[in-house]
Amino acid sequence: MVVHDLIPLRTDTTSRKLKLYFQLYVLNVIRRAELVVTDSEATRRDLAELAGLREDRVRVVPLGVDFERFSPIAPITKQRYLIYVGRHDRYKNITVALEAFSQLDDRELRFRIVGPEHSIETPILRAHCSRLGIESRVDFASYVSNEDLVELIRGALALVHLSAYEGFGLTVLEAMAAGTAVVCSRADAISEVVGSAALQCDPQSTADVVAALNTVTLDSTARMDLERRGLAHVRHFSWDRTRLQMTEIIREVL
Repeated sequence: MVVHDLIPLRTDTTSRKLKLYFQLYVLNVIRRAELVVTDSEATRRDLAELAGLREDRVRVVPLGVDFERFSPIAPITKQRYLIYVGRHDRYKNITVALEAFSQLDDRELRFRIVGPEHSIETPILRAHCSRLGIESRVDFASYVSNEDLVELIRGALALVHLSAYEGFGLTVLEAMAAGTAVVCSRADAISEVVGSAALQCDPQSTADVVAALNTVTLDSTARMDLERRGLAHVRHFSWDRTRLQMTEIIREVL
């Protein structure tokens, strides 16, 4: 069995029905599996705590990045905007990102929020932009093509990812592969994935996020250093490596 994350059991924003489904059904299925494969050591710890799995019953196999799709194009032309890619769930801390964005020194900067809208959370985010007086500088795009998404990430000064919880965090690695600096939360799985190649901050501290975003938007030397470190770091995450590890595990079980 492959378990990417246990988000419904780790956040308080999940519907009661989904939480009960995980508690009463998913955990029992996990406990019956001969072997569980997961993306990160953080999720392995969650499986031990929430499902009671012994360490020898869980294998960690990191995900990979599609380097043919996500790659930098020289010369890299950065535009004056930040980008967030993902759903609008509350644990993603987009409200904190918007609050920090409203306090940045560069008042010409734009923020592009790309991802499927949420019937409850998206109107809250839009209203938050209005209260902060930044609605004219924040662009919501519920859908963009695969090609346009890569171009948007590639052209951004930084990808902002302040999620309080992730099972892995593939989006941050894809941004690194595209040659874009990453500002992310200091959360277990995300910290594990990015190492020292991203600028990490406390996702609950607006001041901490402001400082990080001012660094990547105003200090080109610091930003380009993050871009270089990201490109070097992300090379450790290939789908070929993932395939080989999964093949070995399947052969062992069979």
